[in-house]
Amino acid sequence: NHFDLYPYIDLQLIGQIDAEVIQSVKEYQLDEVVTFRSFIPHNEAITSMVSSDLLLIIINKSINQSGILPGKMYEYIGSGNPILCIGPKGSDAEKLMNSIDSNYFAPYDSVDIILERLLVYLQTFKNITALTARVGDQHLKYSRRLLARDYAQLLNQVVDQS
Repeated sequence: NHFDLYPYIDLQLIGQIDAEVIQSVKEYQLDEVVTFRSFIPHNEAITSMVSSDLLLIIINKSINQSGILPGKMYEYIGSGNPILCIGPKGSDAEKLMNSIDSNYFAPYDSVDIILERLLVYLQTFKNITALTARVGDQHLKYSRRLLARDYAQLLNQVVDQS
């Protein structure tokens, strides 16, 4: 319904893509805006991530899905770019996304919510207000360096208490 926005959309799905996703892209005639790419080197992935206007992360459906926080999510947060995360309601991923401005969480199968959020981002981009709204300093607390420091401090506390 929003074909006027197609020139502004370049969705790149990188890595191992489920056959069902590929079939859905064809079924909904999204070939024009979706590109599938196989695995790429980490440094190239970082470059692609940092230059993106909006990052998408979908939490895999599994038995322990509510506790899943992929490492990629922290890399996305560290980029400072807005993130749309799709996953289970009430999950750790939802709590993390809601703790940082400019990020948005949508539960699985919430098509209307996901579409509404995408339209907000796309309209912003279309109106030349570019999607470079950074999240301030909040994302820095999830950098690898600070997470490693916090983990080391925790280990030191455990050792000291022994």
